[in-house]
Amino acid sequence: MSALELSSYIGKQGLLLSDKLRFAVYVQDAKLAYGNVRFQVCPVSGTGMVWVDSSRVLFENSENERIEL
Repeated sequence: MSALELSSYIGKQGLLLSDKLRFAVYVQDAKLAYGNVRFQVCPVSGTGMVWVDSSRVLFENSENERIEL
């Protein structure tokens, strides 16, 4: 995945999957780490930031959107 493709996710809103919860987050940054795409996300409502695997973030366009390397 190129830097341009990674940057296309920055600023998008998605749903972060956490156990049985799903909550809205904004993608603040994206990177490729050891062959895995990771997003730095912050909640739409609330505070904090965390890096998560891209497979845990769903976007509005597709419930099953997967990121291919």
